Amino acid sequence: MLELGIFRRAHGVRGEIKLTTSLPEKYFPEVSRVYINGETYVVEKMRPVTGGAILKLKGVDDKNAADSIRGTPYIPDEYRPTLDDDEYFLDDLIGKEVFSGSEKIGNIIRAERITGRDIWTISTVKGEVMVPVIDGLVTEFALDKGFVVLDETVFGRVGVYEN
Repeated sequence: MLELGIFRRAHGVRGEIKLTTSLPEKYFPEVSRVYINGETYVVEKMRPVTGGAILKLKGVDDKNAADSIRGTPYIPDEYRPTLDDDEYFLDDLIGKEVFSGSEKIGNIIRAERITGRDIWTISTVKGEVMVPVIDGLVTEFALDKGFVVLDETVFGRVGVYEN
């Protein structure tokens, strides 16, 4: 399942819910189902707002019902939007090998979008390193082959080791 974001709170009194998400707006029409707290909901409407979207779920018809749905919604695999070739979902990165130049440095263990920037956490022999994905960092992006290659100089400048 694909993590969609975080349901924050009810929006208004008609059962709409505020969602914080990094999913590009052009894919909103493809989101037809969400799974949260053991239940699958049909998405009746999803419209963009600053920082995310407002969703209307079938069967969630008032503020109290919307307020009861909190947490992380997921898109079931069979309903995942189809991305363009140069796009990826953050969870697609997990487990991919990371090279700095020609040297393997580890695997991506976490990928997050924080204030509009992707942050990758890479498990290495030196410990975990967090890397903001900035211009010039990624020199080769081959998710279909299971790896990414980072520019050695940029990686050395922006990587922050946690341990």
